Amino acid sequence: MARLIFFLCLFGAAAPLLLYPAVVGLAARLRPRPWTPRNLPPPMVSVITVMRDAAAFVAPAAAHFRALDYPAEKRELLLYEDGQSEAFAAAAAAVTTTPTASDDAPRIVAASGGAYQGKARCLGQATALARGDILVFADADSALSPDALTELVRPFADPAVGGVCGRRVIGRDAGKLHQAQSAYFDFDRAIKEAESRLGSLTSNDGKLYAVRRAVFRGIPDGVTDDLYACLDVVRQGLRFVYAPGAVATVRTPSRDEAHEVERRRRIVCRSLRGMRLCRELLDPRRFGWYAPALFVNKALRRGLPFFLAGVFVTSTVLAPGSRLFALVFLGQLGLLLLALSHLSAGLARRSKKLARLAETAWYFLVGNLGTALGVLDFARGRVIVAWTPKKGEKEGT
Repeated sequence: MARLIFFLCLFGAAAPLLLYPAVVGLAARLRPRPWTPRNLPPPMVSVITVMRDAAAFVAPAAAHFRALDYPAEKRELLLYEDGQSEAFAAAAAAVTTTPTASDDAPRIVAASGGAYQGKARCLGQATALARGDILVFADADSALSPDALTELVRPFADPAVGGVCGRRVIGRDAGKLHQAQSAYFDFDRAIKEAESRLGSLTSNDGKLYAVRRAVFRGIPDGVTDDLYACLDVVRQGLRFVYAPGAVATVRTPSRDEAHEVERRRRIVCRSLRGMRLCRELLDPRRFGWYAPALFVNKALRRGLPFFLAGVFVTSTVLAPGSRLFALVFLGQLGLLLLALSHLSAGLARRSKKLARLAETAWYFLVGNLGTALGVLDFARGRVIVAWTPKKGEKEGT
């Protein structure tokens, strides 16, 4: 029985980390399905940013929006506050514009939701104010590249495309675990590129994504808006693709280990709730390859900490009677010690390469702790509707 549990857990851990990236990458090369490019006039675009305790980001968000290389008359920025504060009102008053017919400045509008109610409800209220055919959602701390909108809306020339995900790039800052988080997003980007060539993404990035207004049906409470928006587009029979040229530069997402655990815990719990609401996507009779892809890349990946724990426990039990299981046990123990060595203050001075490996292993360990807690929260029926994000040293803390 221990051997069976070992191999089941080993497969559960290997599937999202090794097997799925290899299979989807190969399939995308053998049977690519590119979206159809067409030379159409640029559509009207509404960039929507919902903020909570983030007045300091109003001016930078407006500045990045004005610098975009997209026709001014074809874009607008909606800054929507979750709550109502004097700081946001003052910052918004300094950047809002309502251009005249002869003015070439893009429109910037600010509004507040009044009571603190959570991002999902604010997104619904903000989209009701939007005038664009394409709704672009960007986080308050996303610094968009000048061509971000152009690249993001380009795939919408294909009527089969209902949504597009941009690319997150972590800027150069002094955030903890910076290198490890950058490596994780590089891994995730490679999967997105392969999935997009094959058909549709099984994940999204809330830092920058876009959806056709005609297919956007709102975001329920207690889910991650980016994943749910992606899944809802796919279940309407449209594609959700990746635009790596649409770049959003952000700070290191997790400020420290405690923040990473809190952040991952919330994301996992809310994403599993969103998957449950879109569970028909797991039916391969209706959605073909996308069903097992979604199951492996999102559901099995959420089970990773439990599979790894199963491999560790069973290999410990089986190690005395088998050289193979003993090697597996020692390998896991070595990785655990490598992760813990990240806490050594002098490691970076002795070996920068070893320090980077230790940081990655430590981030993997911390992230799996947050994932496990998020799965347990979901299993207990916890619903996270609203929270205060940590966007900076003084914002949302």
